[in-house]
Amino acid sequence: MSINIKESVKAFLVKHNLQGKSVILAVSGGKDSVTLLDVCYFLKDEFNLDLLVSHFDHNLRNTSKGDADFVEKLVKEKYKLKFFRGLAPIKDNNENTEAWARQKRYEFLKKIYTENSADFIFTAHTGSDVAETLLMRLISNKEPRNIYEVDTKRHLLRPLLNVLREDIENYVKEHNLKFVEDPTNSDTNYLRNKIRHILIPFLNKNFNENVESFLNTRGINLEEDLSSLYSIARKELDTLNQYEKFSKAWVKNFRELLKTEHLSICWRIVELSLKDELFFNVGKKVSLEVVDLILNKRVAVNLPENKRLVRSKGKIFIEKF
Repeated sequence: MSINIKESVKAFLVKHNLQGKSVILAVSGGKDSVTLLDVCYFLKDEFNLDLLVSHFDHNLRNTSKGDADFVEKLVKEKYKLKFFRGLAPIKDNNENTEAWARQKRYEFLKKIYTENSADFIFTAHTGSDVAETLLMRLISNKEPRNIYEVDTKRHLLRPLLNVLREDIENYVKEHNLKFVEDPTNSDTNYLRNKIRHILIPFLNKNFNENVESFLNTRGINLEEDLSSLYSIARKELDTLNQYEKFSKAWVKNFRELLKTEHLSICWRIVELSLKDELFFNVGKKVSLEVVDLILNKRVAVNLPENKRLVRSKGKIFIEKF
């Protein structure tokens, strides 16, 4: 069943009391983000929104500058909004591309957010992204975390999480919106694209035509439950971080925490702590190995990107190998 995107986003703005707020829209130029831009512009006066638009060029493909030019022209000429454009440096080939791109993108958004005293950042993740992410993580045997509506730490809100890709397609056609298409989105060598273009259509045809909607609902519900666990873990980590991270005092107090807190919280504390350093989640397996490191059951733990944690003289160090 199709959804009225304008009414959906309007309800979202009311739910989060966004009247009169300053909002940065992260716009890639694709259908999802152009739809978000158009809808927010439509609701701008009704909610007295101060809209700013950002585009970050990850500098990973030859066509990315053209995408940035398209977004800048669209924002300045059609919507006449304030525009911010960022360009990533050339990536080191040894770095994880996805983690590196995410880090650079959010550094750029944080800079704009701070310099303009904005209230929130909107991203254009949709319900289809939630459904795909759930399947991706299950198939890849990764922790079933997902995209969530509110990211308090990064001041992010995602107004389109109950909107599916079919709804976006309909809106784009109805309003004759122009957009750019990332050519990698059709490359089924990538797992997400394989799920998007092959698996979900197969499930729709052979099992249930509403499977994407159901997966979206389950993904959101699951993330709400997991967010509660991570909220507890974050509070415990904030307490630990009164000490220098990985110092003797930090390790000693973490060891004491392990005596009283459930292991499901403790490994998430480790994961959050490492994410602050690495900018991506290491998952349960590695986090549990780090717990063993803290308990003196291991002397080292290998991490992605040729890094490892080493315990020495009561402290923990991150080093490259």
